[in-house]
Amino acid sequence: MKLDKSKIIYDKLSTLSNLNIKIKLKNSSEIIGVICGFFHGSSNFVSKWVIKQTDNSEIIITNIFDFKGVELIINHKDIIEIYFYDDKTLILL
Repeated sequence: MKLDKSKIIYDKLSTLSNLNIKIKLKNSSEIIGVICGFFHGSSNFVSKWVIKQTDNSEIIITNIFDFKGVELIINHKDIIEIYFYDDKTLILL
């Protein structure tokens, strides 16, 4: 299994106090929400992310179990960038 930026994102999740993220996809759409799960891949560390979507980036989310949102499954290869609201980090993929 190749260690790629999906492993960096996975490791970063445990360091956040505000779990809010913004994901930009290859089709130019953006998703605001929290990562609440993932699927391990055979060639990459994470092949798919489970995202609980929200329309409000102003809400500080500290516990994914208390947050109610629409769950989406996103292929890791479809993501071009992830922005972390907690520390204002932008990871380009």
